[in-house]
Order: sequence, then C-alpha cells, then structure tokens
Amino acid sequence: MAYISAALDSALMRIEQRSDQRAANAPLASIRHVHRACVHRFLREAVIKLETYLPSPVTTRRHRMRPAANHIDAIADWLHLHGYRPFSIKNLLTALAGWTDWVLFAGFTALDLLPAFEAYKLAPKDRRRVRRQSLTAGSVFIRFLQHQGELPAPAVPPRTSDNWPILGEYRSWMRTHRGLTETTLDVYEGILAGFLDALGDDGHASGLRGCRTLA
Repeated sequence: MAYISAALDSALMRIEQRSDQRAANAPLASIRHVHRACVHRFLREAVIKLETYLPSPVTTRRHRMRPAANHIDAIADWLHLHGYRPFSIKNLLTALAGWTDWVLFAGFTALDLLPAFEAYKLAPKDRRRVRRQSLTAGSVFIRFLQHQGELPAPAVPPRTSDNWPILGEYRSWMRTHRGLTETTLDVYEGILAGFLDALGDDGHASGLRGCRTLA
C-alpha cells in the first residue's frame, strides 16, 4: 500500500493548500489532523476489504506488481456487487493472478490487455485445468474493463432479422401468440435463416414446389 499512501500524501498537501485559502482562520494543525485521520481510515478499510476477498498475501503482492494492479480492488468490488460469493471471488482473483503472470512474462503491459487475452487463447495448451481457470478469469476481467469503459465494448454482430425483416415479424408473432422464449426463437431463427439463404432473394420464383424441395 506504500504507493497509495504516497499518492494520498501528495493529494493531502493540495487539500491543505486549498483549505488554508478557504479557512484562513482555522488552525492548519487541526486541518492536517482531520485529513490524515481520513487517509488512515481509507487505507485501513481498503486493506481489510481486499483481504476479505483475497486472504493470501502472496497473491495480493503478485496482483500489486502485475498489469491488473490498477483495477484489482475495483474488480473485487464489482464481482461482489454482481452476486459472486466470497469463495468464487477468491478463486477467480487467484486464477487472474496466474493470467496476469503470463501477460507480464509474455511482454505485454497494462495497455495491451485485450491483445494479451487474445494471444493467451492461442498460446500452447499446458496444464489444462489451470489454463481453463485463467481463461475464465481473464474473460471476466476483460468484461469488467469493458463495463467500466476502460476497454472498447465488443462489436455486436447484426441480427439475422436485420437481413430478413420477415424473421423479425415472425419472432414477434411467435413470442406474442405462442409464448416462445428468446432461446427457442434464436434456434428457429437460425434454421429459417439458412432456409431463406438457400431460397434466394426471389422467393416467389421458387414457388411452393421449390420451397418443399429446400425443406
């Protein structure tokens, strides 16, 4: 936590300068005491919070020296807010440390996390169970960074109904009148999209007989 303390000390000096200008009649020693108490409380609670999620001091130190260092506290809170249980958070953060080890030793930095994740997926596959856990942790970490706006959101592929508007109408009708779920409609849409591709742009030219042949 030394680097956090140094940063907060620097911020404290700036706060004291502003406070001295705004409250010239207040004793500077009193202002310093209040601000330092707030800093110490922040540091104490930050340490307790991280240790609650990740009790291993060795893994914590690894995270502090790896490319995910600037985000490790935030993702722990994010996982908690998204319903992850403490045991799952601990396992995921432990696996994330393994992935960030690879990122560092492969020559990537905190600015290359997305390319690093893609490269890791293509890396030689050894220790499958550990690799699978690291892939999962890396995937969750990338999704977290995208959610926070630190990385660009993944491109959303166009829906099949964008190419075939009739499929959009079909989905709406089946959802309303038959109560089908989105998962079932996705399956139906994939099948019908293949049928419409084979039918071609001019479906009327094929006629009923042509449709039966394709079906």
